Amino acid sequence: MGAGGSHDEGLRPDEVDDLVEFSGFTKHDVEKLYSRFRKLDRQGVGFITRAELLKIPELAMNPLNNRVMIYFGGEDKDRINFKEFVQYLSTFNKSATRVEKARAVFNIFDVDEDGYISSGELYDILKSMVDDNIEDAQIKLIVARIIQEADEDLDGKLSFHEFYATLLGPRLEKELTISWEDE
Repeated sequence: MGAGGSHDEGLRPDEVDDLVEFSGFTKHDVEKLYSRFRKLDRQGVGFITRAELLKIPELAMNPLNNRVMIYFGGEDKDRINFKEFVQYLSTFNKSATRVEKARAVFNIFDVDEDGYISSGELYDILKSMVDDNIEDAQIKLIVARIIQEADEDLDGKLSFHEFYATLLGPRLEKELTISWEDE
């Protein structure tokens, strides 16, 4: 099977159809993704590792790449097959809803996976994004302001609803959408 076995087999038409159906990608998109996946799977074993995923420039340069990697495969999973690769990327497909995209971002920010983004998690995420370009005291002020403005129920943390309603504007669709037309 191409989606989970050796990459030399290619994808069968029924596999492409199944991937199109559950992911919302077009056949052309699935073929492009498969081509990229094959380039990352240099040994032809039918899966890619976290290290191979980090060869994607957009992930390698992303300061949140460790969190994104956990989103891709979980804390303990070191490899994913092509079907899983498409499944994770489908969140960033143009047909994915704003809520689906927001949920993916929320899950990346929710480090302890308790369904909330705490001020500590928000601080850690922001710190990783700005590195040493902003002083810790300034980051703490930014976090406090975000929590103050977004925390509707005053519990000191952000639920998905609060995160979605307050922090994610109309640019979300564009910023979190993969476009394959240029390739």
